[in-house]
Amino acid sequence: MINGKSVTKTLDEWLEAASKVEEADGYLLQAQNHLTQTRTKVTKEQIEAEQRQSDEDDVALVKAIQTGTQEEAVRLCAPFAPDRNQCPQEHRNHHCQGSSTSD
Repeated sequence: MINGKSVTKTLDEWLEAASKVEEADGYLLQAQNHLTQTRTKVTKEQIEAEQRQSDEDDVALVKAIQTGTQEEAVRLCAPFAPDRNQCPQEHRNHHCQGSSTSD
């Protein structure tokens, strides 16, 4: 009896069914491991440290643009070229358009 039903199978059928159950259990275990790995917990301290690093990077970029040459500003703004709105406003029109003329 399985789930209240009478089930009759040959030995080969039982072995095949057991093999499928074992295979399914393996897939479930792999899925569980994958889920566990992707659900890493990030602590508040880690988030704050990443934010501090991002802020430090932003400050360094602004300082480099303010004190650098036009060519340096163009180079520093290059990663933002697909979205020029991310480049600092004071450099957007002149430097991030690829102009190499001096002010």
